[in-house]
Amino acid sequence: MKIFSFINQGFEGITVKVEADVRSGFPGFDIVGLPDSSIKESRERVRCAIRNSMIRFPTQRILVNLAPAYIRKAGSSLDLAIALSVLLSSDPLCTSPASIMVAGELSLSGSLVNGEDFGTGAVKAAESEHCTLCILPGNSRRVKSGDMEICHVQTIPEALSIVKMHLHEMLSKPVEAARAINVLPPQGPVFKDVYGMESTKKALCVAAAGGFSILLFGPPGAGKTMMIRRLGMLLAKLDSSQQAEVARIYSCIQQTRPDPSQPPVRDIPHDCTVQQLFGGGEKMRPGEAALAHCGVMLLDEITSYTPKFLEGVREVLDKGVSQSARTGTIVEYPARFMIGATMNPCPCGMLGNPDLACTCNPARIRSHWAKVGVPLLDRFDIKLPVQPEDLKNAALSPLDDAVYIRGIEQARIAARERTEDSFTLQTCLKRLSELGAPVSGAREALSVRAMARTIADLEGHSEVTDENILLARSYRKFGPHDCFWEAPVK
Repeated sequence: MKIFSFINQGFEGITVKVEADVRSGFPGFDIVGLPDSSIKESRERVRCAIRNSMIRFPTQRILVNLAPAYIRKAGSSLDLAIALSVLLSSDPLCTSPASIMVAGELSLSGSLVNGEDFGTGAVKAAESEHCTLCILPGNSRRVKSGDMEICHVQTIPEALSIVKMHLHEMLSKPVEAARAINVLPPQGPVFKDVYGMESTKKALCVAAAGGFSILLFGPPGAGKTMMIRRLGMLLAKLDSSQQAEVARIYSCIQQTRPDPSQPPVRDIPHDCTVQQLFGGGEKMRPGEAALAHCGVMLLDEITSYTPKFLEGVREVLDKGVSQSARTGTIVEYPARFMIGATMNPCPCGMLGNPDLACTCNPARIRSHWAKVGVPLLDRFDIKLPVQPEDLKNAALSPLDDAVYIRGIEQARIAARERTEDSFTLQTCLKRLSELGAPVSGAREALSVRAMARTIADLEGHSEVTDENILLARSYRKFGPHDCFWEAPVK
């Protein structure tokens, strides 16, 4: 019999094989395999927990090996696996070829401590090791996951009884296939209380449908923050594989999300450090970049963040992973997300305000935009100016959310079902040249092409029109030197 356990470290975690050898000799209890102090202390926890469970503790020489021996191991999640390996080492059932996964911390009374949440990672590790039984702490219950039985137990005797019964019976019954996850976007209110601002609404829909990062800039009070916070409401629900990845990341910080199908939305505070962005620490926990995986990271007033933090964001965007290192160990978490950002157009914030004059000179305005940095600014597919809305000219009632939701879902379905697209990059560049709207650089060309295709899908067109291309080009127009509504800086 093979007994595996799990340590919640990094995205994948560490799977540990626990072996015990009980032999004649002077009584002793040793653990080898690069255990840290918390695991070494488990010797006394395990000994006391077994005795207080009214189970005889072996009086021989005991040696427990944690494999692979070259990886340093930390934490208390190996307690139950060590206890069961010791108790079953001399049992005839240990000759069974079965593999089981056991994880949980023990208290001195013999009950399990239901503290650290490593259930998602332990189950995934058990599946990769083809285990037929997975034992975790929690209220007593049993569930089936494919060919594996997942049992939640509260005490050592309960776990020991389940393991022995499982080894005797080796049950393997088929289970119902999991239902497909609904990928439709949420139907809650998104724009029902927003009058006017139609260009901003359309830009947000384009960003949500195509997964494009978006930057809204304009005077204070124009509605930038109000609109960017609605971006997460427009995103599609996560599919089963995305839900599993996000749940695994959040389990590393002992958190569960209320609705696993909803994409994560991380509103980053201005004092967030680079370490908090990438994660790390003693247990190599995920940072804000990984926690935004499959969702959106909100950077309100982006110029208020430190340059090092923004450079870190750009690095994660390019790699799609968040890396952290400690004592020679590098841990990676997936970190593929959109960015929704806002900023004032100038230091005083009044540039573009029709009622108040801007007091900033061109040098100050340039310095203000330089805080974002040209490399990160170029990663925003959509850079949209937002001006205060004249409610006298706005529609008396906003359009129903269903109009926007329907268009976004229509675009997603079209993109998912498209097998071949005649609107290639070469076609896009040729038509941009004919329209007198050339682009500079491969990134801008690819971005314009992708956005034009998404805009056409939103409007229900099978072919990309000139208007779609020009709108996509206008989203890429604003940069560090042409971002002003009034006269551009020479």
